[in-house]
Amino acid sequence: MRSSSKFLSLALVVAVTATACAESDAPLSDEDYDDIALSIGATTLAGGELGAIPDVLALATGRMPRGFALAADGTYHAEREGRDQDYTVTCHDAEDALLAVCGSDTTRADSTVAWMGGIDLPLVTSASARTATWAFTDLLSDTATLEGTSAFTYDTEQRIPERDLVSTYHLDYTAHYDAVEVDVASGRPNGGSIHYEVSVEHAQNAAKRAFEVAADVTFQSGGGATITMDGRVYRVDAVTGLVSRP
Repeated sequence: MRSSSKFLSLALVVAVTATACAESDAPLSDEDYDDIALSIGATTLAGGELGAIPDVLALATGRMPRGFALAADGTYHAEREGRDQDYTVTCHDAEDALLAVCGSDTTRADSTVAWMGGIDLPLVTSASARTATWAFTDLLSDTATLEGTSAFTYDTEQRIPERDLVSTYHLDYTAHYDAVEVDVASGRPNGGSIHYEVSVEHAQNAAKRAFEVAADVTFQSGGGATITMDGRVYRVDAVTGLVSRP
C-alpha cells in the first residue's frame, strides 16, 4: 500500500535521484559510495530494519508493542508512519519446547518481519518493501544473539519539468546477520555485524547505469556502527542513522 507518509526521508530521495548518471562502465565514484552508505543508514539503522528488533523482543516476551494488534491467523499487524508491518513470532523455552504463548520463559524466538511503504508527491514517488527472517537466542540473559537474513527493495522516480528530466533509482540488497549482539533491555545492537550485497540501477532519461557492491555494518559496544565498502569506512549513529566519514 502506498502512502503519503515519509517512509524514507525526502532528503534521501532527492540525493540519490538528482545525482548525474555516469557512464554504465564507469568505476564507482565517491558519490556512489556516499549514496549507498546514506541508503543503508536511512533504511536499516534509522528506525528501519533494526527498529523492528525491540518489537520482536517485546512480542517474544509476551508484551504487545504500541500500535500492534493480533490477527485471527496469529500474525501481528501495525501501521506506522505509512508503513504496513506484519510479524510472526514463535517461542521456545529453556528445554527448547515450543510454547503455546510467548512470555517471560522464552529463551529462543524465531520471527518473520515484512514491511511496505512509500511516498507519493507530485514530482517524487517512491515505494519500498523489506522482509526478514530472524532467530533470537539467549533471551533470558542481558544480551541476546540475532542471526538471520533479510531483503530490501527501493524504487523512486523524480521529475524535474524545468530541466525536462526524469530520474529513476532502484536499490535492492540482501543481508546476512552474523552474531549480532542485542541488549535485551533497550533492543539496541552492541556487537556483531551485517553483510550486505547491494545492487543499484540509476537512469536519467536515456542514460542508464547499474552496479553492485558489498558492504559490511559492524556494531560497536557504545551503540554506534561503521559501514565498510571497498576500504571506505563510514561512521553511523545507530539510533538516528546519520552517516559521516571519519
